Amino acid sequence: MAAVKTNDPTIIELDVPDETHLKKSRTRRVQMDLNDRDFDRLNKLKEISEAGSYTEVLKDALRLYEFIITKDVSGSKFYVEEGNGEMVRLEFFGLKA
Repeated sequence: MAAVKTNDPTIIELDVPDETHLKKSRTRRVQMDLNDRDFDRLNKLKEISEAGSYTEVLKDALRLYEFIITKDVSGSKFYVEEGNGEMVRLEFFGLKA
């Protein structure tokens, strides 16, 4: 896959390890087009998490998403304790988790 070079700060290029990342250190380049809202969200997450790059933010997000989906498929449920002590069941992306 050829890399597309751009100076546009709204285009994020992300190196994502392929499925054989444990055997090799090969990476693949992914280019994403984000609207302003999603780019602002990515910037905010980068600042809050003190991540060194957009790639780091997105890799962490992928790991979290994989964990949630894997647990959901196995029947796990997620809850958060509100400030008043109430336990509320979380829903992710329209899925009951």
